[in-house]
Amino acid sequence: MSSAGRHYDVEIQDLLDGRLTAPVRAEVESHLEACAQCRGRLEVLRWTRQATLQTGIGHELPEGLADGVARLLDAEDRQREGATARRRRARAVWAVAALLVLAAIGGWLLLGRPAAADPPSQVADDYRRHRGGELLLEIETSRPEDAEALFRRRLGFDARVFDLAMMGYRVAGARVHQISGRPSALFTYRGPGGELLLCQMYEGKLEQLPQAAERRLHDGIEFLIYYRGGLTLVFWQEGEVVCVLASDIAAEAVVALAFAKAVKVPG
Repeated sequence: MSSAGRHYDVEIQDLLDGRLTAPVRAEVESHLEACAQCRGRLEVLRWTRQATLQTGIGHELPEGLADGVARLLDAEDRQREGATARRRRARAVWAVAALLVLAAIGGWLLLGRPAAADPPSQVADDYRRHRGGELLLEIETSRPEDAEALFRRRLGFDARVFDLAMMGYRVAGARVHQISGRPSALFTYRGPGGELLLCQMYEGKLEQLPQAAERRLHDGIEFLIYYRGGLTLVFWQEGEVVCVLASDIAAEAVVALAFAKAVKVPG
């Protein structure tokens, strides 16, 4: 696949869905660093997904939207395989994205404001989607430095990846994600029995979070603890970055891990 004189419409969608092989993903990421147009397209798709989640859930889509999407997908199914089909598929993807953006904006205007952000519920949903195989990682690695390198390339803030090996948890992989429309560093761990830990970091403030089930102070750091459908989520502040650790293991074990790895950073 050559990047000369072309844009990566189809591959950008596959990158966001986590369907690219490692060599192709590396080539696309290299292209994105040099191509502002493709970076813009990637952000449109990311925003579309987030906006649809925040404004579309629980509300009917604008009249004709579902039929329009169905027509686009039916047209795609009728195309033959090959380069022409890939180009038509790309056009269909962007057309669907445009329709969804319009739907999200329409919902925002109809409601007069965006839906209230609830990062704890969003992180809990991310955890369940990842555990169910729906939310894929961009890289699979057991090296924290690999995940940090991904975040340095793609995020505008420092995201440190904890080393939990001494506690029996090893890094499993990472992806650039979003919380409440803000870019986030998402990385996961696996325990000796397959236990899943999910961590996210994003720029924000603890005071922007909803009321917590518990507030605890440890080593001068405030921790907000939430419970969502069998999950424990622990949030804390490190400078301008909010960190959260989530898991379905014992609640006090999640809290202990957060206590062990949190660092007090001046805001």
